[in-house]
Amino acid sequence: MNTGQGVRAVVKSKPIEPDGVERYLEGKLGDALPRVRKAMTELTNALDTEKLVQRGFGLYEQFRPQVPEGVGGWGAKGELDLGLIAKLALQTH
Repeated sequence: MNTGQGVRAVVKSKPIEPDGVERYLEGKLGDALPRVRKAMTELTNALDTEKLVQRGFGLYEQFRPQVPEGVGGWGAKGELDLGLIAKLALQTH
């Protein structure tokens, strides 16, 4: 979907509103949000668009937080390793 706002996430063919996503991220990440955004931006900028499309989910699998055994689903608390994301950005060059 081209909304003139760049790439957007969709659920059931409807774009997710950026303000809602921002509120969710602020609630989950709090004061760490600017550092997380910077690390993610550096990682995505380390790849051209085609490589990001090819490798994006694999990169996510490498840095996504581990959740405790027996806890499932989105929203389970885990620790995001920003150092690992920075290391992945350096390795992609």
